[in-house]
Amino acid sequence: MAKLTRLSGIFIVSALTLFTLTACDNNTSSPTPMPTSTFAPVSATWDIAGRGVLLHDVDLASTDDAITVHIARGTIAEDSSGNSLAEMGMATTYSHPAPDTYRQIIASFDFSPSGATFDPGIEITLRYDPAVIPSGIRESQLIIACYDEMSEGWQYINGAVNPYLDTITFTASHFSTFTIQTPMIIPPEPEPIETWVIAVPVVAALLLILCVSLFLYSRYKKHSHQVSDEDLYPPEDEDEEF
Repeated sequence: MAKLTRLSGIFIVSALTLFTLTACDNNTSSPTPMPTSTFAPVSATWDIAGRGVLLHDVDLASTDDAITVHIARGTIAEDSSGNSLAEMGMATTYSHPAPDTYRQIIASFDFSPSGATFDPGIEITLRYDPAVIPSGIRESQLIIACYDEMSEGWQYINGAVNPYLDTITFTASHFSTFTIQTPMIIPPEPEPIETWVIAVPVVAALLLILCVSLFLYSRYKKHSHQVSDEDLYPPEDEDEEF
């Protein structure tokens, strides 16, 4: 009987453990790895008049046209010290701050020199790989985000998306790390586990164990207390002589 009781206890503990592990597993989600893409770097120089005013339009492009920049004639281009901007560079980068919660970066670009300003703003067009856009996100939802070193946060810029060329165009008044990001992707709340779905089988199993235990115990008690007629009245020895 003691062995039966131990087995029943082990079964109950196992059932409760399985229930706990199942509940925990349903609340766990795997993080989505960050996609990457590669573009060729580019740098360029141009002629400027006094005080950083451009004498003519400037159009720059990377070797694969993944990055294009248009600067209109008359734009004042200065570095962080207020001097005339002599040159600039642009390249893909994978070194950037983490995006805000529930957003993903699908491409990142670094424009230098840091702190360069343009008045009026310049037109920048960046190409993205549609294959790395998360499922459920439309290309028209993509946005530009630049990192502000002063506030240590992302600033979002509306851009014009061309889904036929897989590009997004925007206006920038200064150089920074520019990224193409998704809108906020809030993961769905895990579906709550109905208590009765787990409770009913567990309770049924426990009741079954209890019934079987009681049945076996009653059989054991009945057998241990049952005395046969032969035990009460042993047969007389027919060969016994008086």
